[in-house]
Amino acid sequence: MKQVEIYARVRHAVLIEGISERAAAKQFGINARTVSKMLKFSVPPGYVRTKPPCRPKHEDPYRHFGKQKVLHQPAMTVSAWRANLSSV
Repeated sequence: MKQVEIYARVRHAVLIEGISERAAAKQFGINARTVSKMLKFSVPPGYVRTKPPCRPKHEDPYRHFGKQKVLHQPAMTVSAWRANLSSV
């Protein structure tokens, strides 16, 4: 997203000084479509999330292990983990 200063400079160059959009794009090193979008808004439009982020709908399959068990057995082998899993 372009900064507000660039927006102001581009808008001033095109609207006040009277240079073309294509010349302003070349002068500022941005795309001509970006210049036309800058002319539509006096301030850069902010990002607004349209819907809340997706959350997983499934339960955590490892919730029954708990943090304490994992913290006390950090070096558990895969075979020991599988055996512990089957016993639950």
